[in-house]
This record gives sequence, C-alpha cells and structure tokens, in this order.
Amino acid sequence: MANVGDVRDLTDPYLATFTPVPPVAASVCEVCHGAPNPGWARCWSCDQTIGRVTRPLMRVVPITLCARMGPMHYLLRNYKDGSADLQRRLRPRVAALLARFLQHHGRCVGAWDGITIVPSSVGRVGRHPLAETIEMVPELAATRTELLAVGRRPAGHLVASDEGFTVTTQVRGRRVLLVDDTFTSGAEVQSAASALQAAGATIPAAVVIGRYIKPEFNQAAADLWERARARPFTFDRCCICDESW
Repeated sequence: MANVGDVRDLTDPYLATFTPVPPVAASVCEVCHGAPNPGWARCWSCDQTIGRVTRPLMRVVPITLCARMGPMHYLLRNYKDGSADLQRRLRPRVAALLARFLQHHGRCVGAWDGITIVPSSVGRVGRHPLAETIEMVPELAATRTELLAVGRRPAGHLVASDEGFTVTTQVRGRRVLLVDDTFTSGAEVQSAASALQAAGATIPAAVVIGRYIKPEFNQAAADLWERARARPFTFDRCCICDESW
C-alpha cells in the first residue's frame, strides 16, 4: 500500500461514507472542529479537557466526522474490536484513509519527524491495533515510534490529566505527530499531548481519523452535521486548507 494507486483503491469506493470536517468558524470549535454552543469558541468537551492539563494542544485535525452507528463508526470500532475476519478486512481501509490524507495534507498539519499513537487508557492487551494498522504503510511505518504508556491517572471521558500518560523515551527537541483513531471528548489526546510537551517535544497537531459527533445531542451538533453531510467529501480539501465553506 505504498503507492497512491493502492491507497485510492481502498478509499475511493467509500468516499460517500466520509463526512468533510468544517474549518474553524463562529459555529465550529477552534480546537477539534466540533460543535460549540452559540457564542462560544470551543465545544464544551474541549473546554473541559483543556482546562485539566498544563500543556494542552490547540490543534486537532480530524479527517472525517463520525456519527454514532454510521459507517465510519462501524469502521473505526470494528477494525480493532471486531472479529478476526473483520479486522483483517477493515484495517487496510483505515491505513489507506490515514495515508491518503497525510499525502495530501501533511503540509497543512505541519512538519514532524516522528509519528506516535495515543495509547488506549483502558486495559487493552497487546499492541494497539492502530499501531499495527499504521505499519501497513511503509512511509508511515518508517517514522512511527512508541513514546507513551498509560500513567498513574488514566484519562477518562472528559477527564484529562497530566499524569494520564508517561513518556517512555527521550523526546526533547523532537517534532511528534500525534495520531488517534477516534476523538470523542479529547481527554486522551490532551493527556498525551501534555505529557509529550512537558517532556520537551513539539506537537504540530493531533490527526484523528474520526471526530465523533452526536447530531441528536443538541441543535448546534445537528446543524453542524447537516451542513457537513450536504457537502461531498474530497481529499483535495481538509479542515485547515478549505476556504470554501
């Protein structure tokens, strides 16, 4: 899956299942591109999680919005927790989605010299499926490294912590791209970012494959989802460079 043709073959058939992420605007969270309440620059979850760490990350770059029980929710849940057959079939699709996005928008995200994932804070046994999935792409595997382990106070929903993760190797002076599969409240992303930045790393952004959104949660979320679904998804634009909204 090292060439663009292979990546296209694994993403083009599913373009209709991806939902474009809006750029930051009056009705879009300045951190995660979710749905803040009217008059607020940040969504409630980002406001809560950022306030709990000393070195928050202000740049989260989702590839697609992801609604509960939709096709992206199915993909991002079952590539790691589905049956062995589902994992085998779905992991190449997740790898291709991430690879194609970074091929097109690596410059939008910012320069990095290493990629690390946000570990699961809940007792997952063995290597994280996202690490194994990223390694399907040689270009990404070459820069992927394990930098984090679960800390003394694991992050929970809306509960970020400077002690959520520990840094396991020297990172001072490094530029590290954080990658996660699903962004819900942001507690794990903010905990990981704070730990890495406290240890001396620079993080240009956290790239998350799916920004989870519940359109039924409130009117702001419903409006954001409706506007996003009305637009076709294309790899030519991202939530950083798209000025067409």
